[in-house]
Amino acid sequence: MILTTMALFAAGISDDPAKPDPQKRVCKQQKQTGTRFTKTTCRTSAEWEAIAEAARKTAAESFNKPVISIEKGS
Repeated sequence: MILTTMALFAAGISDDPAKPDPQKRVCKQQKQTGTRFTKTTCRTSAEWEAIAEAARKTAAESFNKPVISIEKGS
Protein backbone atom coordinates (compact mmCIF):
# COMPACT_ATOMS: atom_id res chain seq x y z
CA MET A 1 0.00 0.00 0.00
CA ILE A 2 2.72 2.48 0.95
CA LEU A 3 4.83 1.60 -2.10
CA THR A 4 1.84 2.13 -4.39
CA THR A 5 1.17 5.53 -2.86
CA MET A 6 4.82 6.51 -3.16
CA ALA A 7 4.92 5.37 -6.80
CA LEU A 8 1.84 7.42 -7.67
CA PHE A 9 3.27 10.42 -5.83
CA ALA A 10 6.62 10.11 -7.62
CA ALA A 11 4.88 9.81 -11.00
CA GLY A 12 3.10 13.12 -10.37
CA ILE A 13 6.35 14.87 -9.50
CA SER A 14 8.16 13.75 -12.63
CA ASP A 15 6.07 15.97 -14.92
CA ASP A 16 8.23 18.52 -16.75
CA PRO A 17 7.36 21.95 -15.26
CA ALA A 18 9.00 23.74 -18.19
CA LYS A 19 6.29 22.48 -20.57
CA PRO A 20 2.85 23.01 -19.06
CA ASP A 21 -0.19 21.26 -20.46
CA PRO A 22 -1.21 23.30 -23.55
CA GLN A 23 -4.89 22.85 -22.70
CA LYS A 24 -4.55 23.94 -19.07
CA ARG A 25 -6.44 27.13 -18.33
CA VAL A 26 -4.25 29.91 -16.92
CA CYS A 27 -5.66 33.16 -15.55
CA LYS A 28 -3.56 36.32 -15.34
CA GLN A 29 -4.35 39.65 -13.75
CA GLN A 30 -3.52 42.62 -15.96
CA LYS A 31 -3.32 46.25 -14.91
CA GLN A 32 -5.47 48.69 -16.81
CA THR A 33 -4.61 52.31 -17.51
CA GLY A 34 -6.83 54.81 -15.75
CA THR A 35 -7.99 52.56 -12.92
CA ARG A 36 -6.53 50.81 -9.93
CA PHE A 37 -8.51 47.68 -10.64
CA THR A 38 -7.06 44.71 -12.48
CA LYS A 39 -8.68 42.71 -15.24
CA THR A 40 -8.51 38.92 -15.06
CA THR A 41 -8.00 37.21 -18.41
CA CYS A 42 -8.18 33.43 -18.69
CA ARG A 43 -6.75 31.52 -21.68
CA THR A 44 -5.07 28.20 -22.31
CA SER A 45 -1.30 27.84 -21.97
CA ALA A 46 -1.08 27.43 -25.75
CA GLU A 47 -2.95 30.71 -26.32
CA TRP A 48 -0.68 32.58 -23.86
CA GLU A 49 2.38 31.16 -25.65
CA ALA A 50 1.01 32.25 -29.05
CA ILE A 51 0.44 35.78 -27.72
CA ALA A 52 3.99 35.90 -26.30
CA GLU A 53 5.46 34.61 -29.59
CA ALA A 54 3.55 37.24 -31.59
CA ALA A 55 4.88 39.96 -29.24
CA ARG A 56 8.45 38.67 -29.62
CA LYS A 57 8.07 38.59 -33.41
CA THR A 58 6.72 42.15 -33.52
CA ALA A 59 9.54 43.40 -31.29
CA ALA A 60 12.18 41.66 -33.41
CA GLU A 61 10.71 43.11 -36.62
CA SER A 62 10.67 46.64 -35.20
CA PHE A 63 14.32 46.40 -34.13
CA ASN A 64 15.42 45.05 -37.52
CA LYS A 65 13.79 47.78 -39.63
CA PRO A 66 16.20 50.11 -41.40
CA VAL A 67 16.38 53.63 -40.04
CA ILE A 68 15.99 56.44 -42.55
CA SER A 69 17.46 59.72 -41.47
CA ILE A 70 16.65 62.96 -43.24
CA GLU A 71 19.19 65.71 -42.82
CA LYS A 72 18.48 69.34 -43.55
CA GLY A 73 20.45 70.75 -46.43
CA SER A 74 22.70 73.77 -45.94
